[in-house]
Amino acid sequence: MTPHLIDYGNVTPASNTSEHISDSVRAAYKEMHNKGQIPFALGGDHSISYSLVKTLTAVAAETADRVSAPELTILHLDAHPD
Repeated sequence: MTPHLIDYGNVTPASNTSEHISDSVRAAYKEMHNKGQIPFALGGDHSISYSLVKTLTAVAAETADRVSAPELTILHLDAHPD
């Protein structure tokens, strides 16, 4: 099987509150996870990164099957110091 990328487009929250951002990221990830896909996220501010990592670790903790919840690897590149 040849791996391929699927562009899910932008994750658009209902509003810019941290709760809505987190809910939108969680829903998008869970859709991918349920299809057996592995997320590759680009862009967004730190609230996106935080929400994605929080969701990934929660799903990994809930999943006993290591094939469904592989080891988490993060490569974080930032264009400015903060």
